[in-house]
Amino acid sequence: MNGDGHPDLITSNQDSDSASVYLNDAKGAFGDPRGAYIGDANDGVTGGSINNPFCCPMVSDINGDGKPDIAYIMYWKGFQNPWRIGVLLNDGTGHFGAPVISDAFEGTFQIYDVRLADVRSLGRPDLLILGSDINSSFGYLGFAPNMGGGTFGRVKITQLNQGPGIFTVGDFNGDGKLDLAIGRGSGRADLVERISVMLGNGDGTFQPGADLDFGPAATTGGGPRRMVAADFNHDGKLDLLVGVNDNVIGPGSLPKPLFEFIGRGDGTFQPPTTLTAESVLFDVADVNHDGLPDIIEQIFPITIQGFQVPTFKVLLGRTDGTFQDGATYSPFAGLSNTVLGLRATPLEFPGLLLGDFNGDGNVDIAVPQFGAGFNQVTFSRAPSYMQFLLGNGDGTFTPDYAVHDFGKVPLPTVVADLNGDGRDDLIEIDPWPSSYKRSLVYSGFGDSGSARC
Repeated sequence: MNGDGHPDLITSNQDSDSASVYLNDAKGAFGDPRGAYIGDANDGVTGGSINNPFCCPMVSDINGDGKPDIAYIMYWKGFQNPWRIGVLLNDGTGHFGAPVISDAFEGTFQIYDVRLADVRSLGRPDLLILGSDINSSFGYLGFAPNMGGGTFGRVKITQLNQGPGIFTVGDFNGDGKLDLAIGRGSGRADLVERISVMLGNGDGTFQPGADLDFGPAATTGGGPRRMVAADFNHDGKLDLLVGVNDNVIGPGSLPKPLFEFIGRGDGTFQPPTTLTAESVLFDVADVNHDGLPDIIEQIFPITIQGFQVPTFKVLLGRTDGTFQDGATYSPFAGLSNTVLGLRATPLEFPGLLLGDFNGDGNVDIAVPQFGAGFNQVTFSRAPSYMQFLLGNGDGTFTPDYAVHDFGKVPLPTVVADLNGDGRDDLIEIDPWPSSYKRSLVYSGFGDSGSARC
């Protein structure tokens, strides 16, 4: 955060409505937190909120100065007031300015998914929010243009002709403008799931594109919960991976397939193929440096006996869009913690904590875990820690078998290279209170070894 080549740490604290930054001294210590209050009470009028940030932070260069900033969706000051977005601008020296707050969405609506994307091709990300009315009967798309300086302009809300869901962005018809792919139910009595494309006009407006219905809920497992867009078959056209889930834990849980939709390049997709019969958490990265996206799945059996030791399976991408099964990898025994949300909203299932944490140019996997004393019913706090599966660059991983203790505190949930040193950092947002703490995470695992946070 301060440009000294060492990653620092950030936390967001809801109870005190503050944010804290811990600067890395390059010796494995981070010193006292440096941060600021980011809740409503800082206007001198409104009382503070104990739950001001809606969910997890988003990292993006909001003002286009080349430095990663932090954005987060905020609750309304009062019911029927607008949802808001707060932006903390990074000055490049490890300090963030006071929150820059703009309206984000209609306050009486529910928020389903959020994206920051450069819809207008101006070099700054705009805000896109997908939500619904209070009865979830209609979907609404909110667009707020990035006005520069961390501010967003007047929100334009468009009612959709179908219900809400989750979405991802990409140029699906090859016209150079960002489009939306929305995963949701079709609204039909047979509960067929649907991928709907909205074609971007390049100005923040979208026109309806093609719909593609796929398996009934009894087959898909309930509804889309994660979507990733990439060119999986190497034909220059964006494809989709869609994971679905029924949100049921235990023996009654339905199968949860992972589907691949091959893009035709005109805004439509071929009928899906099933990659795996069951999938909960997955992410995409090129783990063997062949230029093809690979899949890392967390094999995450949630049973009536509770959360299990996390195991990760690698599926290596082929040039035709298919995937080759690879090996599985696990850290030391411990209860998985990655089911907790890593996204800006709670609805979409999180991706994995993937990044180059030791600066060797290979993708690694950070594995947050709970220790003894974790209560799976009450989710009471227990010792939490992080382990790492270090990538070898050929699609294989080696557990470092080191335990990085975090104590009885929330674990980092977002990965980004915050200070541009080539090593990915971890960002923490605390459920309580409304604040952030900056402390650029691990100082890397090279000569200096791993840093305890």
